[in-house]
Amino acid sequence: MNKLILIVFLTPLLILGQEIKSKKFDHPQYSIEYPENWILDESGKAGTSFAMHPISETNKDLVENINLIKQNLGENELSIEELKSIVEKQASNMLDNSKIISSEIITVKGVSYHKMLVSGETNGMSFIARLHTIPVKANLYTLT
Repeated sequence: MNKLILIVFLTPLLILGQEIKSKKFDHPQYSIEYPENWILDESGKAGTSFAMHPISETNKDLVENINLIKQNLGENELSIEELKSIVEKQASNMLDNSKIISSEIITVKGVSYHKMLVSGETNGMSFIARLHTIPVKANLYTLT
């Protein structure tokens, strides 16, 4: 079975060039490599396959985070263009003052996925989110 491979390294520009220690999480359907000072949560909260965030010494309500949502599409066969349109509408409906900064379909080695950058507000907090959405067989994976 082919695995969806996700490699995640979010590092500030200030530490570029420094060696970053990482951990690897292997799942039957994907694997992910992430900084060792991040917390991996596989509890399934909010419909996620996993969520991760840096260990924080402050008690902020929202910190930078990454999560993967896997959605079974069942018999629905949607084109990547249809998925792009659905994701854009969902983001606009979920966020106050939403603005799609960029939204494009990218094809790498014959595999197409949707990449979107959106800004908005929710619960009085402003933020920017990057989403990568890829259909794989009967499943839709969204990495935010």
